[in-house]
Amino acid sequence: MTTNEDRTIAFHDSDRGGQDGGLVGRAELPRARMICLDTSQLEGSLPGDGVIKLVAGAEQIVGRGSGSTFQIPSRKLSRQHARVFAGLDAWGVEDLNSTNGIQVNRNKVTTAWLNNGDEVRFGPIPFRFEVDQTDISGAGRAALSGSGEDERTMMVGSLGAGEAIIKAQKAPVEAPPEPVATVAPEVAEGPSRSGGGRIAAMVVVVVLLAVAVGGAVVYYPTWQKDQEIAAVVGRADQVTSDIIAHGRALGSQAIDPARRDQDITNLNAVNAALWPMLRDNPDRVALANTYAKSRTLLFERVFTVLIDDGRLADAADEARSLYRSLTEVARALPDQVADRDKVELATAIDIADLASIMVQYRRFATRFGTVARSADDRSVPRPDAEAMRRVEARKDDFFALRRSLNKALASDYRQLNGLVGAFEANDLNLVARWRDVLRGN
Repeated sequence: MTTNEDRTIAFHDSDRGGQDGGLVGRAELPRARMICLDTSQLEGSLPGDGVIKLVAGAEQIVGRGSGSTFQIPSRKLSRQHARVFAGLDAWGVEDLNSTNGIQVNRNKVTTAWLNNGDEVRFGPIPFRFEVDQTDISGAGRAALSGSGEDERTMMVGSLGAGEAIIKAQKAPVEAPPEPVATVAPEVAEGPSRSGGGRIAAMVVVVVLLAVAVGGAVVYYPTWQKDQEIAAVVGRADQVTSDIIAHGRALGSQAIDPARRDQDITNLNAVNAALWPMLRDNPDRVALANTYAKSRTLLFERVFTVLIDDGRLADAADEARSLYRSLTEVARALPDQVADRDKVELATAIDIADLASIMVQYRRFATRFGTVARSADDRSVPRPDAEAMRRVEARKDDFFALRRSLNKALASDYRQLNGLVGAFEANDLNLVARWRDVLRGN
């Protein structure tokens, strides 16, 4: 994820004959709003009928936590995901180091000024930015509609620095004081003072240019890497979002085999692009979360088939492989990454653990599928005390994981959710019945 140290600020040229030095947007800041375009991925209702009202002097913090001024009920958003704030003549949006980032017109950004009609995505949740046209006139409307033909983009240290530049250009220039008549003392002939001033000014310019060029040389590789990561993550998010949406539409129905095979093909391609990038950038939590989501969706499709086919050894291997790879990813993240910023990764690790427990119970059910009528009934194979101890050792773990994963399974991993429901009704119940028989109940 890119840091908030790099910002892009756009300045638009006005008419060449204007007196403002080419800077437009002198109108008062207009009122605006952001309207949610798709509520299908939400886990509840939005406040204010899904409209974020923007009024000068009051920024909006968007996120899923109670500390946000506009709460979006989605686990795909960080607690404080982004802020929408007032600039000098325009509204801006800034990512607050969120896990799934923000996009403006499908381009991942850290900070950006908004034009009327822009689509802004907080994670996967899309909003349309609209300006109150009654508040816009003249040059202000041209700037906010994005209709200026000449657009310059300046990289500055921060958005605050960009606003300082704008303020400096807008500030009135004070007239110099009237010169005071004096008698110049006689001096020896030599280099003029004005020539020395020009030399000093040239030295300053050369130094500033050297600093600027050096900064660009250092910055560009980082910027290029950020762009590459954002592109791969964006494509992966699109694939996983489509797969999750299809699963929700199916409800409790099983995936059609042809669709499942297509999902597997698409997810394999996504993981093939994500893994080498994550290997080279193990500190990027956005990459880690995206890989965890894609990898677990692939696991879900393979695991359910293996369980249904009774290939328990292969199912156990898949669960162990998922658990090992994701725990390695988690260990590679910097210690300062907060738990709230790696929710997708933690969820995927818990799913792998839950799947391992299910395989263990299914093996027991396969071997001791018929329950004896009484403690003395020897007509069917019966588990000994050690077999019962092993299978029940992780019963509490199963229930704890089931509770913590309830929302994720019901929302994103619907096929696995159906498998867990069948496991609770059959395998878990079978062990309980054996326990009662062996105790003489």
